[in-house]
Amino acid sequence: MSFFRELKRRNVFRVVVAYLVIGWLLAQVAVTLEEALNMPVWFDTVVVSLLIIGFPLAIIFAWAFEMTSEGIKREKDVIRDDSITHLTAKKLDVVTIVAAVGVAAIVAWQQLAPVRSPVEQTVTNTAPAGPAVIQNESKSPLPEQQAYGSSIAVLPFTDMSPDKDQEYFSDGMAEELLNVLVKIEQIKVASRTSSFAFKGKGISIPEIARQLKVDHILEGSVRKAGEKVRITAQLIDVSTDRHLWSDTYDRDLHDIFAIQDEIANAIVAALKIALGTDQQSAVTHEIPDTENLEAFELFLRGRALWQRRGPENIKNSIRLLEQATKLDPEFARAWSALAAAHVTLSAYDHSAVPEEQFARAAQLAKHALTLDATLAEAYATLGDFYRNQADWQTAESNYKNALRLEPGNTTVNLWYSEFLEDVGRLQDALPYLLKAVDLDPLSPGANSNLAFTYYALGDYKKSMERARVAGDLGHPFGPYVVSLSALAVGDYETAEEYLYVAQRMFDFPEEERISIAGFMEVTKNPEQLDPFFEQFGQLMDEPNAVMLYVRYGRLDEAFEHIPMQRDHWANSIAYLWNAQLSALRQHPRFKEIVTAAGLVEYWRRNSWPDRCRPVGEGFECD
Repeated sequence: MSFFRELKRRNVFRVVVAYLVIGWLLAQVAVTLEEALNMPVWFDTVVVSLLIIGFPLAIIFAWAFEMTSEGIKREKDVIRDDSITHLTAKKLDVVTIVAAVGVAAIVAWQQLAPVRSPVEQTVTNTAPAGPAVIQNESKSPLPEQQAYGSSIAVLPFTDMSPDKDQEYFSDGMAEELLNVLVKIEQIKVASRTSSFAFKGKGISIPEIARQLKVDHILEGSVRKAGEKVRITAQLIDVSTDRHLWSDTYDRDLHDIFAIQDEIANAIVAALKIALGTDQQSAVTHEIPDTENLEAFELFLRGRALWQRRGPENIKNSIRLLEQATKLDPEFARAWSALAAAHVTLSAYDHSAVPEEQFARAAQLAKHALTLDATLAEAYATLGDFYRNQADWQTAESNYKNALRLEPGNTTVNLWYSEFLEDVGRLQDALPYLLKAVDLDPLSPGANSNLAFTYYALGDYKKSMERARVAGDLGHPFGPYVVSLSALAVGDYETAEEYLYVAQRMFDFPEEERISIAGFMEVTKNPEQLDPFFEQFGQLMDEPNAVMLYVRYGRLDEAFEHIPMQRDHWANSIAYLWNAQLSALRQHPRFKEIVTAAGLVEYWRRNSWPDRCRPVGEGFECD
């Protein structure tokens, strides 16, 4: 008898097939149990290792032993006529078929069943309601949207670590992937603010996609144990509710950047295949972030705090990022993040001196760019610094560098739109604001800025609509803009109602409360103008004081509240382009002010604002 026929007679081949099929099922069960029961990250690895070790033992056992009616015996001790290997073969065939059905069921479930998010698995039905639904101003896509081949939102990864103490790391992993994907022009990537707004809310994947206006969702989990990390990720096509791609990565923490590249490349490949287009070029970190794991973790913690905003969060962010740069002085993104933290601090901490914070931010951003000249965030920070210095030309150059590097970066689009508003180019600012809201529909800041731009343009209906959205998202400036817009159309009841809402949402400083209340009262009762200014004139903020005086045709007093010094302009310039200040812009003194601010020089070199135009050697405004 040939060796091959003997292997077949002893059912060795059937044992091999049955072992492989059953082993695959056991491996899948191990993975499921590890996730469900929060077992150590090595659990399924041990199970698979034992299955591999057992494979040759099973083959040896099948060859050397035989099942008989009297139990297991050594094959050489079994009389050939008493052998029941043919019956054992039938039993093995049944077991294999049942196991194969199990394999087919699992494969079908993975490919066809509705996807349930790891985030959804950790919340209860009593979770709070999700963010407000945002409606588009228009159903027609923006020019920027038409260029996108696909769209995706990266949800915060679930922390599956045993002690549940790695939230900053799992959030950071998702943000890192978002930062890689945002560099690809063909893919629209929903901004972090909107994607992370659903964290812990128990909102379904289709509903998240609908609110963020994306057709793909990336989600996953991170389990970190010591120097090991397991990252699972899955890409979901929302229209079919199926996986396009999923994978699990077990790595040393030192391989974290390589994992990011692997996942990003896999996502891009899956998207391109789904769209039926050519493969996108590989996504890689051209300059490694850091080799220092402790510095990277400090960076993630610092970024997480900065994203939350607020004075204490930003101060703690600065402290952690400074530690990261000390541990690795070549860590370019840590320097850039530190610069961004400084440039935003004075907006939230009234004790911070803006000039000092902006100067420090510029120093840090320049240093970051010496280490890595591809950092869009650092260029945008420099743009804000030079805008604060009223160096309009240099500011715009830096913003454009940032946009060239990351055209889909929400913050860059938002900051550049603010610059364009400062120089009077409101219509030019509008597409960048709309793009910022399109990328980040749940951003309170982007929505409130868009509301103010509509207000300045005189479109009070759209201004109130967008401002209400900003207020629903928690931004106090939203109801304030509703109040201003209502006031502009003479709806004093709505103006007062939303003014009080704004005051409840944000604890205005005393001068703000007085000036806003005075603005409202004097608008309704012009005879109160002089008594109000005599009593509270020193507390009145510049925009509202100018608005009141212009409203009643007292332009000389209005100009007294406008600073002539060039270095005072950056924080208060945008209001001068308000539709209600036409009389101010037509006054000869206005030409002196914008010339002193360096704006005329900028306009002649670039583009004239909406409300001014060159006339001969001079210019006129309306």
